[in-house]
Amino acid sequence: MRNGLMSPAELAQAADGLTYNFGGNDEFLEFTGDGFADAISKGSVYNLRVTNADTTNKRTMLFCPGLIVNAAGLMTEGAFNDTAGGSGLSAAGTPFSLAYFNALVQRAPIMILGFKIATTNAVQLDEIMTITKDSPFKQNESRLINPGVYASEANPNGQLITVPSAFQLDFQTKISYGIQPSTTVNFIFVIGPSLNNATALTNKVNNIAAGQVAKNFIG
Repeated sequence: MRNGLMSPAELAQAADGLTYNFGGNDEFLEFTGDGFADAISKGSVYNLRVTNADTTNKRTMLFCPGLIVNAAGLMTEGAFNDTAGGSGLSAAGTPFSLAYFNALVQRAPIMILGFKIATTNAVQLDEIMTITKDSPFKQNESRLINPGVYASEANPNGQLITVPSAFQLDFQTKISYGIQPSTTVNFIFVIGPSLNNATALTNKVNNIAAGQVAKNFIG
C-alpha cells in the first residue's frame, strides 16, 4: 500500500476474502462451472434407473450407505438385494457406472442441488427419502424429502416431478428409499460442487503460480 492507496494486487487479495466469494477459487472445491453462482445452470447430471421386479413386496434401497461402506441395500449396477436381504431390485447409472459413483462418494463429498423423478406408478411418488448422518456416538435426527409434495396442478398425473431440495452425499450420510412392487423409477440428479482432496494440490499450485505471474506483471 502506497500513500494510503491499495495496489491492484492488494485490491484483488482483499476481494478474495469477502464473504460474497462464490467459491470458484477454493482449491478444495470442484465445480462444473465457475462457482456457486452458476452451479445449477452448468452442473453435471447423473441418471439413475431403479426397478423393483418383485410383484408383491416393497423393497428399500440405499442411495448412500453411511459409515458402513458395504451396507445391505446399497444400490449397485445390476441386481442387488434390499436392506432386509429381499431380492428383486436392480439399478443402472449413466454416464458412468454406479461402481464409480459409489466409490467417488466415499472419497469426495458431493452436493446434490436437486433432482427430477419419473415413474408411471403414482403411489411411488409419495415414497419418502430419508437422510441421516451416521454416528457411533449418537442418533441423529433424519431429514425427510417427499417428492409428492412438489407435484403441481400443471402436472396432475405426476409422472415427472422436479424436487428442488439440496442434500449431500458423503461417507457419513445414509439415504434410504422404498421402491413399490413392479415399479421402475428414473432419477436425474443435478450434481453441484464436490470436496475433492485429489485435485486440491494441483489447484493450489496453479493458483500460486498464477498469483506469482500477476505479481511480476503488476510489479
